[in-house]
Amino acid sequence: MSLEDSVTRAAYAAIASAVRFMPGDVYRAIVRAWEKEESPIASKVLESMIRTMELSCGRGLPLCQDTGTPHFLVELGDGFPVRSKLYTLLEEAVRRATLKGLLRPNAVDPLTSRNTGDNTGLGLPVVEVELVEGDSLRIHFAAKGGGSEKPSALKIYTPTTPLVEAAWSLVRESLEKYGPLACPPVIVGVGFAGTAAEAVRLSRKALFRPVGERHWDDRIAAMEEELLARVNRLGLGPQGLGGLATALDVKIEYSYRHTAVLAVAVSTMCWSARRATVEVLPTGEATIVSEHLAPSNDACAPRRISLEEALTPITHPSGLVLRV
Repeated sequence: MSLEDSVTRAAYAAIASAVRFMPGDVYRAIVRAWEKEESPIASKVLESMIRTMELSCGRGLPLCQDTGTPHFLVELGDGFPVRSKLYTLLEEAVRRATLKGLLRPNAVDPLTSRNTGDNTGLGLPVVEVELVEGDSLRIHFAAKGGGSEKPSALKIYTPTTPLVEAAWSLVRESLEKYGPLACPPVIVGVGFAGTAAEAVRLSRKALFRPVGERHWDDRIAAMEEELLARVNRLGLGPQGLGGLATALDVKIEYSYRHTAVLAVAVSTMCWSARRATVEVLPTGEATIVSEHLAPSNDACAPRRISLEEALTPITHPSGLVLRV
């Protein structure tokens, strides 16, 4: 197998893992939310989400009928041999996953509304590449549902506006207006930057970080905690039906800005935060490095899964018991 074939195979495995097996950090966050919930209705909603994860894990089926828009965030090592062909290889992985039924065809021409049938087209899949040290390739994949795009927002503030207040103003406005459409409890991504495009990019990048992981900058980490507490005091709750859990987490990424500009952007991910990460070495060896809720003996448990498991259709019975 060529290195190019190995990259395509690894990207396909990332897609298969993400859409069928809930990330372990998200699973634990939803279980914690269910254990703390006080509203009977919200508790039932969270319980149904846990049951959905169980069925998806046991049957190897996609977690949601809307398998979203395919997003790749790629960390490309200086010494990794595959460079410009990477976009074509990721596109092929998306095409194969769609034809295999892992992804619902969602890509349409904005002028004609014609569906391409394979989730590819001009600008799709979304691919962002970051150049890093080393000789490996790390592919982060996320399936971003259509509903979670509704609260997306961007605003340019006066530079003297306190960062946390600027973020809170935009997050609150977005969630109060569109939050229920994003299938809460959501994950909120916030980007601070000096240009509109960079703020939006950072807000989306933030969504790839695990739930519960705080920013390396203690000042930003404190803002994440404060915004999360404020969001959950909104009371929108699971699926917008009221309750304590409006968000599972708030993530912030930032870059330096122009003296006259403070751009703030907000992006959200639905409760079914389908993402996975795979690493490929120059030899072609690939490993899934993210943790997922997957079959383990007679139960489902968060663990690292092999590439072969991700590529093999699941034949386990549907009645597996969830185990943390």
